[in-house]
Amino acid sequence: MTTLLPLGITVFERGWLSANNILFQGGEGNALIDSGYATHADQTVALVRAALGAQPLTHLLNTH
Repeated sequence: MTTLLPLGITVFERGWLSANNILFQGGEGNALIDSGYATHADQTVALVRAALGAQPLTHLLNTH
């Protein structure tokens, strides 16, 4: 099933034993919710870089 999200919201759905991430992009900055496990850091950084391009990540919020 495909769900359309509002413009500026991207969900990186990850596999088993990984963390899903939500990226919010907006005029006041870009925020990543839940950075995930350290063992998947390279994959997370690559996903965020691909989504943001030259824009900086300005906020990181971990909920757990």
